[in-house]
Amino acid sequence: MGGYFLAFGLKVPRIEADNDTLLAAGFALLAAFSFGSSTVFSKKILYKYSFFTATFYRYGFTAVLMLVVVAANGNIGALTETSSTQWIYFLIIAFTTGSGAIYLYYFGLRRVKAMVATICELFFPISAVLFDYIFNDYQLSMVQWLSAVVMIFAIVQLNRQNDRRKKEA
Repeated sequence: MGGYFLAFGLKVPRIEADNDTLLAAGFALLAAFSFGSSTVFSKKILYKYSFFTATFYRYGFTAVLMLVVVAANGNIGALTETSSTQWIYFLIIAFTTGSGAIYLYYFGLRRVKAMVATICELFFPISAVLFDYIFNDYQLSMVQWLSAVVMIFAIVQLNRQNDRRKKEA
């Protein structure tokens, strides 16, 4: 709920604008579900395999899944429209910040519960809003500020509970 009010405040998103808006909202929900479930599945993989192996499976499974989606939508020919410069950018991102970040993520996920990791991922929208404020001078409403505070409070409380459970064990 905090994430919703952080993004929209008291405004209701305009879904009736066009079909693309509804489709985008559906894809956003699917992406959120996929990311959350991949965190849980990745945690299971990390019990048995290294975080390097978990990263390989995540990239590999995602690549195969997206190839099926692209082919099912009849867009497989679009791959040939990608310029060599775009492929170079893609590879630079994949082998620098992309891979580096995911390796760090899995390294940390080995030491943190999946539930806590998923909740901590809420810092992403908070940081996006903060950067929007700093770089684009976008002013938040009072509801959005309150939502950010609620989200940070929830994240802190979850981490405190996790620390207490570790001490009890």
